[in-house]
Amino acid sequence: MTQQNALYTIVKQDNNAIYLHIKKDHPVYQGHFPGNPITPGVLTLQMVRECVSNAIGKNLRYHSIKKCRFLGLVKPENDLKLTFSTTEANGIVTVNALLSDAENDSDVRLELESEML
Repeated sequence: MTQQNALYTIVKQDNNAIYLHIKKDHPVYQGHFPGNPITPGVLTLQMVRECVSNAIGKNLRYHSIKKCRFLGLVKPENDLKLTFSTTEANGIVTVNALLSDAENDSDVRLELESEML
């Protein structure tokens, strides 16, 4: 199930940069965590996959995750910037992605290197 429009909206897209707004009223925040809402890592990874899939016009799924470092919390009050690059060989799309604060590129929340099919 896609989380676009339920968990987040795409505000703007420029080449390999996608600007996202996280919705504060998503039901996940009622339990994760009340009074201190944090976006679960699995939903953050799904958001990255969906955005990259839409940007390159392919319905991708994770094949392997080579590196995944959560460097900061993804909170619903944060607007985010997803920058990514892709290369494709033998049906595998290698994705390098960086999720950061939309206003401050140095405030990185996630570094990801993955292979998708």
